[in-house]
Amino acid sequence: MSAVVRRSKTAKRRVLKKAKRRARRAGAAPRGRRRKPLAAAAGGGPRWKLLLPHLRRGRQAVISTHVNPDGDGLGSQLALAAYLKQRGLRVAIVNSDPVPRAYGFMDPRGEILTCRDPAARRAMDACKLLFALDNGTLSRMGDLEGWIRETPAFKICIDHHASQDDIWDLRLIDEGACSTGTLIYQMIRTLGARLNPAQALAIYVALITDTGYFRFSRTDASTYRLAADLLDAGVDPIWVYHEVYERNSLAYLRLLGTALSNVNIECGGRLGWVSLSRQQIDEVDGGEEDTSEIVNSLLTLDGIRMALLLKEMPAQKTKVSLRSKGEIDVNVLAGRFGGGGHRNAAGILLAEPLERGVERVLEQARRLLAAES
Repeated sequence: MSAVVRRSKTAKRRVLKKAKRRARRAGAAPRGRRRKPLAAAAGGGPRWKLLLPHLRRGRQAVISTHVNPDGDGLGSQLALAAYLKQRGLRVAIVNSDPVPRAYGFMDPRGEILTCRDPAARRAMDACKLLFALDNGTLSRMGDLEGWIRETPAFKICIDHHASQDDIWDLRLIDEGACSTGTLIYQMIRTLGARLNPAQALAIYVALITDTGYFRFSRTDASTYRLAADLLDAGVDPIWVYHEVYERNSLAYLRLLGTALSNVNIECGGRLGWVSLSRQQIDEVDGGEEDTSEIVNSLLTLDGIRMALLLKEMPAQKTKVSLRSKGEIDVNVLAGRFGGGGHRNAAGILLAEPLERGVERVLEQARRLLAAES
């Protein structure tokens, strides 16, 4: 072999080694190999600096969250979008479903789009960087699921749930965090940026809604310290409470009355459940958000350890909301039906009629409580 050929091969090996090192630093696998998702850093939460190589000025980013977006998903999206714009990226917030009425005050300029909006489609076509927030399961992305599977964009998941699919190129996960908004706050501070008042508001809404206003199990001293930081940044907690919790519709109050008057108590007073048919919901012109808080009311009954709301959906489907207290893990129960969430709050969407859904879910709920006793 000639000296020229040997030098050429040596040079190629050096180039490949450098490329692999750059790829590892950027969170991507070397060329020719399937990219593997990156887990959270051991002991220190997500490795936020892995994001930096991807946050190049002028790139088109799309930020999405799960179906029926809640305060944590929406707040996280708005706070992240503001940060990316500060770094010079082009940003579109695109969801499968519109913003619920209770959270409209967070988006006065209408920045949050649905995937059917022409502007959203243009951003999706140009997308180079996709963020999925507060959800890592494609089946909960609604009408965005197919596009997420097919887009060549670099896919990043930021979440605090245990359930994750393997499609993500970079996963920044902390199951111990009380909200995804908390993670976005950590990211912004770790990467050297400061919160503006709009970001502080968005993260505060994420925080209070996913902690049940500081009463769920993952609420600790750090949660209150974060809330104090956000108030120092300009959040008005009284106004936020009014906007989120004191603007209920008449349909919600009527459905709540229907649910509470038909509540079922089992397992020695430890299980409370109620079902709502489409007819009951339609009679009061109710929508999805008019039932979202009903299940939490069942938990206020003395002695209740688990609460279920089973709701009839169109196309012969059933939606189940599960809540619990203490060590009762409704996430395990939800997982048996393809659902998920947290230990004390989870959800299921069943492709079967309400009557069959009630029968199957209650059977498993009774077993879980029997094992707990």
